[in-house]
Amino acid sequence: MKENLREDYDYILYFGRISLDSYNRLSDTLEIKQQESNNTKGYFIPVTVGGHPDSAYRMARALGHHYPDDLKVLVPDICKSAGTLIAIGATELVISDRGELGPLDVQLQKKEELFEMSSGLDIIQSMVVLQEQVMEAFRSYLMEIKLGSGLGTKIASKLASEMASALVSPISSQIDPMRIGEHQRALRVATWYGTRLNKKFNNTNDENIYNLITGYPSHGFVIDRKEASEIFKNVRALDDKELAIEKWLRKQTANFNNLADGDAVVICLNDWLDKTPKQKTSGEVNNDEEIAEHDSESTEEVVENTGEPVSENQERPAGNTEHS
Repeated sequence: MKENLREDYDYILYFGRISLDSYNRLSDTLEIKQQESNNTKGYFIPVTVGGHPDSAYRMARALGHHYPDDLKVLVPDICKSAGTLIAIGATELVISDRGELGPLDVQLQKKEELFEMSSGLDIIQSMVVLQEQVMEAFRSYLMEIKLGSGLGTKIASKLASEMASALVSPISSQIDPMRIGEHQRALRVATWYGTRLNKKFNNTNDENIYNLITGYPSHGFVIDRKEASEIFKNVRALDDKELAIEKWLRKQTANFNNLADGDAVVICLNDWLDKTPKQKTSGEVNNDEEIAEHDSESTEEVVENTGEPVSENQERPAGNTEHS
């Protein structure tokens, strides 16, 4: 397996949700690798449902800082929302047949609900539907009044407008202007982050970033390699060595089972292979021992097996956490 890694590249695996804690874990790993190898090129291999856009932005900046010569994002499975934001900061996207990105959809806490999130796209879709319903009602009423009563266009239009307004007012009265502002502000933050990250390697443009935020109907919408190639300039399929890496990772993790939506696990694949017993690299490695599930106990096992600083209790190395 190790023969499939390029010596001048670091390979950083990332599994789980994106948060401030995951940014710190990634920064720890990158700082250690800088001391060990000083490579200026890297692969970032995420499997994530997304998470916090602020943390995703900092993660992308950290990756770009440590790998200024070439940063490839290899997408073997799902890389949604905030994961797509990180992908904007890459030199090149390498997307497998089973890999997918998603819209830049900011998740917000639901009002008066604990532990439940709402999509930033919800308010946009709601306003679009409401507008369509108002226009359809107005046109329908106008035609019926005009043709049915013989009234003039001005009077018919006024009556149709009042009737359409009365129809939708019970719905529109439930819309909270403060909530609309909150959603719009969050989506604007994603736009600004995207445009700033794109300045590093210029792999897309502002129009495409805006479309990633507003041009899709749902959080889970699939952006496969073909569609991604219409959004980003440098997108390709995996070559033979990259495909071998994907197949090996799928075998070790049971197709990344339950890894995308848990606590973050950050592993340097180069170090993992150095520390993995030879007999295990040719067969399936136990998921609990090597790649860890998303509880604190299995996260500690990843630390023991890989040497990566993903434990909450492990002392973090000193280093600059700001990235250019």
